[in-house]
Amino acid sequence: MTKEQHKLFGEILDLNWDIKEDYENRNIADAWNKKIKLEDLKDQLRDDMGADEYDAFMNNGRKMFAPKED
Repeated sequence: MTKEQHKLFGEILDLNWDIKEDYENRNIADAWNKKIKLEDLKDQLRDDMGADEYDAFMNNGRKMFAPKED
């Protein structure tokens, strides 16, 4: 991951957290606006990494943080 990709991913994580907090605090309009920005950042990262590498990176992250199965 390049320095720029790392920066974009950090912004994505922060925005995800902010959106979750906005929903919990019922700030739906703020969450909606941030969600639009989030999708733009994800598109930027996907374009920079390439679709296959981006998809693999995101899938590995989901697997890493998924609840453990018995």
